Amino acid sequence: PRPEPPAELRERSHAIPAACRERVHVYMVNGLTFLPHMVGSMNSVAPYIEDLGFCKPTVGTHYSRWRFQDEIRRIHAEDPEARFVLVGYSIGGGVAHAMAWTLHEDGIPIDLMVLIDAHSFLHSFKRISPNVGRLVSINSASPWLAGKGQPGQASYSVDAFFHLALPRRSETLQILGTELIDTIAAGTSVSDDAARDNHTR
Repeated sequence: PRPEPPAELRERSHAIPAACRERVHVYMVNGLTFLPHMVGSMNSVAPYIEDLGFCKPTVGTHYSRWRFQDEIRRIHAEDPEARFVLVGYSIGGGVAHAMAWTLHEDGIPIDLMVLIDAHSFLHSFKRISPNVGRLVSINSASPWLAGKGQPGQASYSVDAFFHLALPRRSETLQILGTELIDTIAAGTSVSDDAARDNHTR
């Protein structure tokens, strides 16, 4: 059975007005996996987020990056108060990181970015895009593929030996849900003006 949010987490989430939750758009990027619906995937994460009352989670692969960016630009143009969350697992973490920098150039703020055992062949996670309001890393205990926390991140360690098991672990899901609720409830987004100011410096 897929993990479900604990009652306390549901209550905290539903304390956020529905109109606010409906303006939150969560984009999740999977890692490289040949079995996306079975292992090493965030496909099971989307229903968990929906159970918390956030109705707009979207899951894709690394080549969904450009479609996701176009969607975010369109949504932001139609609703400047929309909130955006990026979640990247494994190689998808590098994709989410790159997306944040691209959207920074467009002056679009990212309220929360969560990196789950993140890796990248092209990008360093040591530099955080200025438009990211909060950056969180969740890492496994894998001896080969565990991600690494970086300065400026809130970093969590989950006692999961297998990299592929991490997205489905109840602890991972609860951390993600808690960070999402806390960020949206606190209104800790970087404003459009701040994002543009950072871009022009």
